[in-house]
Amino acid sequence: KPRFGGSSIGIEIADDVDAARALAATSVHLRTGAVVEPYRPELVDLNIAFRTYPTLEITQLEKPLRGAAGSALYSYAEKYLAGGAGSDAGLTSAPREFPANVPEAVHAQARALAERVAEVTRLTSIVRVDLLLDEKTGELFVNEVNSIPGALSLYLWAPQQPAATVLLDALTEARDRRVVFPQAGFGGGAALRAAGGIAGKLVGLDGPRA
Repeated sequence: KPRFGGSSIGIEIADDVDAARALAATSVHLRTGAVVEPYRPELVDLNIAFRTYPTLEITQLEKPLRGAAGSALYSYAEKYLAGGAGSDAGLTSAPREFPANVPEAVHAQARALAERVAEVTRLTSIVRVDLLLDEKTGELFVNEVNSIPGALSLYLWAPQQPAATVLLDALTEARDRRVVFPQAGFGGGAALRAAGGIAGKLVGLDGPRA
């Protein structure tokens, strides 16, 4: 898959290392680098979302539905074009099970993973967590985390909150809860001022001086 980008654009399945290297050398999507991952055709896509204002809240679990042909990947076309054209196009109207028809234990684990993602990443506002489920073993993996602007996921909130409320709360949080991460060492340019500016830090980099 491309090192940069998203929405399944440029992702290819390679049968062996030689094929992967050939794709990396020829695909326009892989010019800036590629990420190689094991292909797990038995895994099923699941999505869940959380928001962090006014308190941590988590949606129900969604299962996107692939095309009748059972494509090898959940493709861009299935994500964004399957719902139709015009106002019906996009991920909002893509085929899905919502809530997902999976065991309650999977729902509980998905909620727990969403809470863990919120804790570890410290992401705020509206965040969608993409999961992968092995239906035979029950293993559930966090595959990808999508924050704004990567995803709004308003369709996941429909049973719980009106879209306008979710958006207004996100804007309120952005205004009132600016998250500042602590940094070690000198801040505010103290080290640069102590060196007498950029010129002082560059002394000696151009070789010995007379």
